[in-house]
Formats: sequence, C-alpha cells, structure tokens
Amino acid sequence: MSEFYEYYWPVESAQEIALTQTPVTGKNLVLNGSYANTVTGTVSLIARGFVRKINLSFTGDFTGATFTVNGAQNGVPITNIVTGLNGGNAPTTEYFDTLTNISVTGVIPGGGTVASSTDATDGYFSLILLNTEKRISNMAYALNFITEAPLTGCTYTIYESLQNIGNSGQTYTQAIDDLVLSKISEYVSVSQILQMTDIARNLVVKITPADVAASTLRMQFLQL
Repeated sequence: MSEFYEYYWPVESAQEIALTQTPVTGKNLVLNGSYANTVTGTVSLIARGFVRKINLSFTGDFTGATFTVNGAQNGVPITNIVTGLNGGNAPTTEYFDTLTNISVTGVIPGGGTVASSTDATDGYFSLILLNTEKRISNMAYALNFITEAPLTGCTYTIYESLQNIGNSGQTYTQAIDDLVLSKISEYVSVSQILQMTDIARNLVVKITPADVAASTLRMQFLQL
C-alpha cells in the first residue's frame, strides 16, 4: 500500500490565531483568527500540516498581565506562560500542534489590545509514519522539497526514528534531545528530491525559514 503526504510551510501573518481584541482578566482570549475553528473555539495547526510556537502581539503596557497558552503537541499536554510586554511581540517557548485556549490574568491597561498568530521562526512538519507492514521488505521512499523563494528559503533538517513516536508521551523536541529521533542531514534553501532507503518508523522534518514573512516550503512524501 502506497503512502503520499503533502505539507506546506506558510509565511507568518498577523492574527492567524486571534483577532485584535481587548482582553479581560480572568477570561480567555477569543480564538477567532483565520486558523481557528470558531465553532469549537480551538486551533488545529496539525490539520494544516505544521507545528509552531504561538505569538502574542501587544498594543499598550501589558507588563502586569500574564497569558497562559494551553494546548498539546504529539499528544503531550503543554502549558506555556507568556508575560505581557509594553508593546511588541512575545512568542511561546513551546511548539503547539493544537491550541485549546489562552487565559488572561493580571492588570489590563486601558485601551490596550492583544492579537495572536503563529510564530514562524522555526517549527516542524507533521510526523510521517512509514509503512513497515509491506509484504516485500522495501523501505525506500522519496521526499520532494520545493522552495518558492530560493534566496529566502527554508533550512530543513530531517530526523528519523526506529520506533513509532506518535503519541508516545514525548514532543518532537524531547524525542530529538533523547536521541529517539536521529538526524539524517540538513539542507538549505534548495528544491530537490531526496531518495531515502534508511530503515525507520517515523520521519520528522524541522523547518527554519530565512525570512518569516517571505520563506515558504512545500514538502511531498511518497512511499510505494
């Protein structure tokens, strides 16, 4: 049985998670950006094929306010606390594939507003599960990377694992740090097809764009 996936790394744009709004202490931000499901009030980045940090943009002095970002990555619940700024942007330190809510506590300045987007400084494509149940033992597969802006493209690093790390209780970063995921190689701002024959269960691709406002990357995976 063949497997085919196509993932796309988009540029960073404002208010993908939450439109500009006046927050209320003790309540959650309204997740109503272009990536949000307005019925459930949540965000699924994994459904779009990528995993990123969450960015908060402040207008006004929010240094007395705290924003708690709740979600998950690879089945692992994640809570990240972001301290407000006096204007400017503050990203989470963790990567999210789903976002449940962003709660607000502390002092809200008069006239102050907050918006939220993804932070595209780096992140991951969705986990790829290789088909190891074939009747013929052939683990060959191909990865096709297409960068739309070669001079401001993306560096992409490929990791592989001999065990299935999907919903394993570890984030991708933890799996890399624990050497569950081992690095194949790193490629810079080029369009190319990579023919891989390594035996593995999972592939994870980490993305680092040269320019968050201009760098895009399309990846196609095929295993016959």
